[in-house]
Amino acid sequence: MKKINLIAIIVGFASFFIPFIYPETNKWFSIGWGLLFLSWVFQAVNSGSTQFLSIATKENEPLEFWLTNVLWFLFSMVFILRPFFPEYLGA
Repeated sequence: MKKINLIAIIVGFASFFIPFIYPETNKWFSIGWGLLFLSWVFQAVNSGSTQFLSIATKENEPLEFWLTNVLWFLFSMVFILRPFFPEYLGA
């Protein structure tokens, strides 16, 4: 999972520059960011801990844990669906 996150982060940073050179690739980078956020949700549910501003565990801070996962899930859905609905999500 760490290798997938590293690859997604590198591609995400490249997404700041590549769309200026190849504008047609912009939507795929948005989908890549969405998949990265979605992988964080799966990783958090499997490990029982997540992090946004502070580390939250399923046992000690269940409300913060699930709210953070819902936040990452919503971010992932916005970034994944953004290229397909540009008039609603501002792509």
